[in-house]
Amino acid sequence: MDNRHNIWGYSSAGRVYAWHQNTLSSKYKLKRTV
Repeated sequence: MDNRHNIWGYSSAGRVYAWHQNTLSSKYKLKRTV
């Protein structure tokens, strides 16, 4: 169970990180466009 929990936590953390990176890049794109 610990393994499954760790894997889930790792995947969810990776998703949040990827989403955060996408948000930052989109914000920079908006700044550069405006």
